[in-house]
Amino acid sequence: VHLQSPTDRPEPHVEELLGRLRQVLPAAVGVIDRPEVRRLYARDLGEVPAYLERLLLQTTPDLVVQPRSAEDVERTVRFADREGIPIVPRGVASWGFGGCVPTRGGIVFDFSTWQDVGEVDAASGTLEVAPGARWGEIERVLSKAGLTLGVYPSNRFASAGGWIATGGYGLMSGSNGHVRDWVAEITVVTPAHGL
Repeated sequence: VHLQSPTDRPEPHVEELLGRLRQVLPAAVGVIDRPEVRRLYARDLGEVPAYLERLLLQTTPDLVVQPRSAEDVERTVRFADREGIPIVPRGVASWGFGGCVPTRGGIVFDFSTWQDVGEVDAASGTLEVAPGARWGEIERVLSKAGLTLGVYPSNRFASAGGWIATGGYGLMSGSNGHVRDWVAEITVVTPAHGL
């Protein structure tokens, strides 16, 4: 049983924002509004120095959305655009250089819970994965089909979306090319065009 303490309650502006966001998202989509949990999303493996955070940044997001589909992402992106709210995508935060840290609050997409990995398409040799899919699981599915990755992140627990978003360089990049040479298609969501 979790009992909420007075300091555990979201700020009034966060409660109001959550109410408006819930009008466009399915009830099954996870949205985190509790302050102590949102503070976990204010950093990755590296920590922003306290003096810099106080002076320049609002690293704690207002809300954290855990999408399970591209449609969840699209609804949230369009909402954020209408509201003028910044959004920051986040994989598993295994990169230590602040790529997934918000600087103006807003909404963080936590893709770590969306880990779907399909089956290898035998005809094309391709595999569809969600942005939160871990490279270790991707490699496991590929190896069952007698395939392997051409390039690897240095961390098998990194997510596909996070690694690609932070540049996609890693083990074997020098000899086998950049990750862009191994990605057949990426779904991109924009406020104006949707999916």
